[in-house]
Amino acid sequence: MKLKRYTSWLLFISLAVFVFNPLSIDASDEYILEITEIGQFDFSGYTYAVKVVDDIAYVTCGDFYLLNISDPSSITEISSFPLYRGHKFRIKDDIAYITDEIFGLKLLNISDPTNPSLISQINDGGTAGDLFIVDNLVYVADVDDGLEIIDVSNVTNPIEIAQYDEEGGISTVLIQEEILYTIIFRVDGRSWLNIMDISDIENMMVLGSYDVNILAHDIAVEDGVAYIANKEDGIMLLNVTDPTNIELLSSEDLEGTIENLYAEDNLVYLANKIAGVQVYDAINSTDIQKVGEFVDVGSPQDLELHDNLIYVTDSSEGLEILEINGLDSIRKTSGYSFLIIPAFVVLFSIKRMRKKTNLPN
Repeated sequence: MKLKRYTSWLLFISLAVFVFNPLSIDASDEYILEITEIGQFDFSGYTYAVKVVDDIAYVTCGDFYLLNISDPSSITEISSFPLYRGHKFRIKDDIAYITDEIFGLKLLNISDPTNPSLISQINDGGTAGDLFIVDNLVYVADVDDGLEIIDVSNVTNPIEIAQYDEEGGISTVLIQEEILYTIIFRVDGRSWLNIMDISDIENMMVLGSYDVNILAHDIAVEDGVAYIANKEDGIMLLNVTDPTNIELLSSEDLEGTIENLYAEDNLVYLANKIAGVQVYDAINSTDIQKVGEFVDVGSPQDLELHDNLIYVTDSSEGLEILEINGLDSIRKTSGYSFLIIPAFVVLFSIKRMRKKTNLPN
């Protein structure tokens, strides 16, 4: 009877560890990812943002460029469109929505990549930066005027339908399931994360705010964790599962200047203007570990991930395409394969004990 009770407890403990203990990368494996450059395209100006759709990379470098990347070793320019100073942009249904600094939001027809053309533009005199699109609404972060919401259901005649003013300006905007995340530069010189309910755009409501230091610049949210890129202070991880009670999970003070970041499968990719492209494993959000990096003489500005390729805009070296080797060896959820071992050990021990005591199986 005691043996059966002992056996039951061993099995319970083994299964509990198996189910609940996440697998994280050991510090000795921090460079488990190998990152190499497989393609590059030089621009003559300051390269800013990048988006990739199929075999075309769209890049703002002052103007708006379309590049053929079907062969990363031989990238060629398809066409370009003149802008004053193109910043962030989004691609939807063969239309590029681009913030052109002091000229507001521009809509380009890119259905023919060889001949992009202006459809319309809207400008209220502010300084447009980041943007996000949901259905027929474009949410524009304006450094001067706060959040602007523009109806583009008629792409030839975009109309501003709502605005949310802040004491300062908004640099970054991200939306997930009617929840809006913005980074705000307040007049006191501090940066704040604001989380808002935008289910009713005429009555948008702030759910929670958090001081994210000075010069916070970009945000990504995955599985209830917000990753904040700070130009001077590295990255900050916040628990935003309950927006009314935002909690600090960890912060990593990194050398360099973090311009932008990208998060996917508990890996965070950083565009570090000084230290290159860095990749951190954040499965344990209280103790993130570096698992890869790519450093050359450039200054990464923005990045995007597709499969095992990182597309990086470099303010001094144009567009770089980096290949990652080793992603398959990093778990994407919990560490089941790592934790199967205790169960086997327990089962083996039980069989031996049964043999010694001549108990039936």
